[in-house]
Amino acid sequence: MRIIQPDTIDSAGRGKGYVHKLSARKIRIDMIPLLDIIFILLIFLILEVVSLTVRRGLELEIPKGAGGIIPESITLEIDQYGTIVFEGNRVTSKQASEMVMAKQPDSRVPIIIRGDERSRLGNSIDLLSSLQEAGLDNIYFEITEDE
Repeated sequence: MRIIQPDTIDSAGRGKGYVHKLSARKIRIDMIPLLDIIFILLIFLILEVVSLTVRRGLELEIPKGAGGIIPESITLEIDQYGTIVFEGNRVTSKQASEMVMAKQPDSRVPIIIRGDERSRLGNSIDLLSSLQEAGLDNIYFEITEDE
């Protein structure tokens, strides 16, 4: 027990030399771990945003996918060597577009390009460009169904 002399008592009834136990300790929040966590989250956010904007190469197996059957269409074929065949005749991409226009001047009729998977993509692109230059825009590529 502590005895306080009357001359050392303040107006609040406490002794002048008395220190409250809770006020003796200063409450301190350590911000360093919080800042570490914030910086780690910021780094992960930056890395995620960068990975979304970087264009990654995709491994594709062409031509496979899901598709529908188109009735009443014109079919052009490209074999594995890049030869274009229209109605059993070997033609160039320019001749193919002219023959398609002669057979069906209506550009709404679907044109299907059946390309061998082993053929070069450039052959299909040349044929597609030739058909588009002729004013045909309803062009599709035939694919096999996914298994």
